[in-house]
Amino acid sequence: MVGIGVAYDIVQAGGCTVAQIADTAPFWFIPAGYAYTMTWVIDLGVGIWLARVSVTAEMRPPVRDAALGLVAAGCALGAAWQVLWCSGLDVLSTIVAVLQWASVAGAFVWERITGEWTRWMPFSAWGGWLAVLMASCVSGVAAQGAGTDPVAAGAGTMFTAAALLAVSYLMRRLCDDVAFGIAVVWGVVGVGIHVMPYSLMAGAFVLVIAAVGAVGALVPWETLRPTQQGFATGTRGGAARTYGASAPAPRPSHRPATRVVSAPVPARSERRRQEPTLRASSRF
Repeated sequence: MVGIGVAYDIVQAGGCTVAQIADTAPFWFIPAGYAYTMTWVIDLGVGIWLARVSVTAEMRPPVRDAALGLVAAGCALGAAWQVLWCSGLDVLSTIVAVLQWASVAGAFVWERITGEWTRWMPFSAWGGWLAVLMASCVSGVAAQGAGTDPVAAGAGTMFTAAALLAVSYLMRRLCDDVAFGIAVVWGVVGVGIHVMPYSLMAGAFVLVIAAVGAVGALVPWETLRPTQQGFATGTRGGAARTYGASAPAPRPSHRPATRVVSAPVPARSERRRQEPTLRASSRF
C-alpha cells in the first residue's frame, strides 16, 4: 500500500508528478516541488511501522484492527489523491485529501493510546504534512472562485501559515508531539519559497512566520523557565519572601543545662523532733 504512493511519484500520472504541478501552480499557498520529498520520509516511517506489525506478532499493547483499517484507507486515499491532483480535478482531490487526513488522524489516536512514540510518531508527521496539503487544495479551489488578487492571496497565505503553526504549538503543548510541527514547518517553508517569485515581500513574511512558528512549536519553553520563588514578582514583599526563604536557619545554642539540686527530705522522726509540740509551747 505504501509502495503505491511511491510508485505514483516515480511513474508520472497524467504526464507529470505532484512536485512538477506544485512548481507551476498559479495560486500561492502550496509548497515548492522540493518539499514533497517529505512524502518519502513519511512512506519510510509508515513502512517500518507496517513491517514491525507484520514481524512482531506479540506487540504490547496489540495493534487494533481499526488502526490497521485506517492506515490501509489512508494509503489508498493517498494514491487516489495523487491521481486526481495530477489530473487537474481540484475539487475531488480536496475531498479525498480531507478524507485521508481524517483516516490518518484516527490511526494516530489509536496508536497514541499505546504511549510508545515509535508507534504514533509516523502518523503524527503524516497528519502534519496532510494538513499542509489539505490547506493547499482548499487554497487552490478558493483561488479559482475568487480570482487572483495579490493582496488577498498574500494575506490568506500568511494567515493559513500562522494557523497551521498555531496548531503545531498546541500539539507540542498538549500532546508533547513535535513530529506534527516538523512536517508543518517544512511545508510552510516550502510555501514561502514558492511565493518568492510572485511577491518577494510576501515570501519573506511567510519565511519569518515559519521561523517564529518553528521556535514556538518545537522548543519546549516550559522546561526553560526559572522556578525560584518570588522571582520577577516586582514587589518588595516578593523580594522579602525570597530573602527569608534563602536565609540560613539560626543555629541552636549550646548552653550548659542548669542542674537543679533538691534538698534531702528529713526523716519522719526528725521532723517530729524539730516541730514544737502543743504541750511544750503551753508551758510558757
